[in-house]
Amino acid sequence: MPTLADLAAEWLARRAKTHRDADTDRTRWARDLAPTFGRLRCAEVTQGSIRAWAEAQRAAGLAPATVQRGHRLLSTLWSDLAERPRETGAIADPTKRLPRSTRALMRPDSDPRLVPYLRRPEDVARVYRRMTGVPALAFAVASRLGLRTGEILGLHVEDLDLERRQAAISRAVARGRLGPVKDYEARILPIPADLLPLLREAALARGGRGLLCPPARPGRRSGPSRSPARFLRPQTLSAALARALDGTGLPAVTFYQSTRHTYASQYVLAGGELTRLSLLLGHSSPLVTQRYAHLQSQDVALADVDRVSVEFGPRTGQGSGHVTRLDRRKGKQT
Repeated sequence: MPTLADLAAEWLARRAKTHRDADTDRTRWARDLAPTFGRLRCAEVTQGSIRAWAEAQRAAGLAPATVQRGHRLLSTLWSDLAERPRETGAIADPTKRLPRSTRALMRPDSDPRLVPYLRRPEDVARVYRRMTGVPALAFAVASRLGLRTGEILGLHVEDLDLERRQAAISRAVARGRLGPVKDYEARILPIPADLLPLLREAALARGGRGLLCPPARPGRRSGPSRSPARFLRPQTLSAALARALDGTGLPAVTFYQSTRHTYASQYVLAGGELTRLSLLLGHSSPLVTQRYAHLQSQDVALADVDRVSVEFGPRTGQGSGHVTRLDRRKGKQT
């Protein structure tokens, strides 16, 4: 049987044709997984060896989230190998149903429920009014469509059907290059009515074509690589958002948190279903969506806790039951 190094090389080569993050996967395999699992055959990979690997990763100073991403990549590889068990030897999947002690080594330190976001639609409007120019438009569109930062940077006027109120999200900017969206999963999103005036004005200003949110000075060289600007830079959006938040008392959110996380949380707070939200965000599973719709206890409305009602009428039980000293004192006074 071939080793995991041989099987992974073939799998990564195929993955490069279908996944935008294939280069990252190749780097993660070579750096984090190959030194431990590359020389092994599938039958030699056990839950014990995965635990030993996770312990070694943590001992080397890697964050739990990094270990978790490495395990997720190994699990994805195994799912592919399990489709050809005779060729690969992948029968039982050791990456599934790990013991709690092993999963604890991969549990992120940060609680997704505590990730800050803009809690109210009025907060989104308030931030937008304090921004100017293209960053303001990018913030408005991304926060009302739940777009990833790369998706708003790659959105073109031609992707918008304002008559049907639809936006085709099929392109994204990553590392300064325009490519497909994450996992190549394009989606059609309905455009909220409150966005239509902004989009019509922007489409008219762009002449009906080109990037919806272009850079202020296309071709200007900046940054460490001194590469010419073809797209609006994420740093520009972050700086504009920071200026808008200054002095407002709102949480210091990142652009991603102020748009995608905010959209997801406000959607659920308004009564939206998690399964539909998963489609709008382009997630592979509602389980992924739960990390974005990070509702906190104070977000639960009174109507939610009043769904179950108990009629506490007059008591009819015989006997005093448990009587406190205060009860006795009150009884004497009466």
